[in-house]
Formats: sequence, C-alpha cells, structure tokens
Amino acid sequence: MATQNNIYKGNLNKVLKTVRGSIKKAIFYLGANIPYDYSLLLVTPLATNINKIKKNYPDLYYLIELDYQIRDVDDILDEKLYKKNPLPIVEIKKQINNFKNVNKDFNTIARLFELELKLHTNRENDLRNKIREIIEIRPCDYFLLIDKIIEWFGSSLSAKDLYNSKLFFKEFQRLRDLLDDIMTAEEDPIKNSYNNIVIAEKNGIDYKFIDNIINNKFNNLNNYICKIKEHPHKRLLKHTIEFWGKQYLILFKPLLVNYYINKEEYKKIYFMFKQV
Repeated sequence: MATQNNIYKGNLNKVLKTVRGSIKKAIFYLGANIPYDYSLLLVTPLATNINKIKKNYPDLYYLIELDYQIRDVDDILDEKLYKKNPLPIVEIKKQINNFKNVNKDFNTIARLFELELKLHTNRENDLRNKIREIIEIRPCDYFLLIDKIIEWFGSSLSAKDLYNSKLFFKEFQRLRDLLDDIMTAEEDPIKNSYNNIVIAEKNGIDYKFIDNIINNKFNNLNNYICKIKEHPHKRLLKHTIEFWGKQYLILFKPLLVNYYINKEEYKKIYFMFKQV
C-alpha cells in the first residue's frame, strides 16, 4: 500500500512520476477531463503527504495505489527473485498468481510477468511470438491508469475520436518503449532489466525482426491519425510521427544494426547522442 511510511522509497517516487505522466498523457492524447492540477499535486510538498492526498483526492490516491501495487510486485520479481540462483520458479509463479488475484484489472500485467518468466526458463519455444506479445503488452501500467482516468473523468472527444486516439496513444507508447530498448540495450543486462533487443540478439533473431515491428508501428500510427477527425492536437500528433520517423532512420536504426554487428560502433553512436 502507498503509505506515508514508504513515501521515501524509490519505488513510490517512480509511482508518483508515472501517475503524473499518465494524467498529462490522458489530457493531451485523449482529451481527458481530469484536472491538470492533479498532476501538479504530485510535484509539490503535498506529494510527500500521501495521507492528505488520500483524504482530499481519493480518485487521485486510487491511481497512486494502483500503480504502487504494480511497481511493488515488479520490484520483488526483478530486484529479489530473478537475482536468485537457481531461479525460484515456484516462488515467482506464486507471486504472479497472488498479484493476479488482488485485482482483475491486473490480469494483463500478470500476463506480462508470465511471459517474462517463460523467456527466462524456455527461450527456444516460440520466442518470436512471445517477444511480439510482450511488445504489445509492456507499457500496460500506463494503459491501465489512462483507461481508469477516462472511465472516471470522461473525455471531451467524440466516442469515435476517443477510440482512435486510444489506438494512436497505445501504439505510440509501444513504439517509444522499443526505441528505449534500443537506447538501453547495453545497460539493461547489467541492471537485470528486461529488454526486447537484448533477448532477440542473444537468441539469434535478426535485427530485421525488430525493424519490421517498428516500421509496422509507424504505419499503424499514420492509419490511426487519418481516422481521427476532431482533436485539439491533431497537427502536433502528425508532427510527432514525422519527428520520430526521422529520428528512427537517423539514430535508432543505426544503433539497432550496430548492436548486432559492431557493439563498439554502437557505443560510439550512443555516446555521441548523449552529448547532444
């Protein structure tokens, strides 16, 4: 539970950042009617008093609590159980099942945890499809929080535009997650963090597999934006696709290719990018 006692733990700070980001994304992408000031409450001194948030803003507190439960289990798996040798498979499965039983809204996230366990224990079986499924699920904490925000606060968009805007937003988040994987492919194994690029490369899956997925996502984004009729930020959404499409060709694709064929060159490109 997100309480005053653990406000200074790193995971709760991450939770507050995630909830803050979810509120802003819900407003920008989906026209959510949630007050923008809710996001500001999480960067002011009030953010250090969870009890006040719980009392005065119960809907905001519930968003915090949702993500805290997700983050807490994620940290137990990554920071404790997956670092044990031999891998405590029974204990990991028990943790995932307990998490699934806490809230039916956690089923998709639990599926992500199950897939990651399968990749740790049985990588050679249907690996490409497992990676594809993980890519589709992975930003699921944002997806859950934003779905809840729209459910509780509604949207200024029409039903059809909201539907297509959700498709756009979720596909863009998946794309950004993949691009982040390319950027952090060197660091994530050290931190024991899951990374689609690392898993694919280690198991002999050609970089073109990832490249095709990314290109398909750009195509999907272009299709979704054409179906959105009235959106206050439609022009900016179009520019977003153009901007990241250029960034992929100029920076991310060379990084992806060199991670496979020349890791020293990957390091050079990554270093130069970080200097910009």
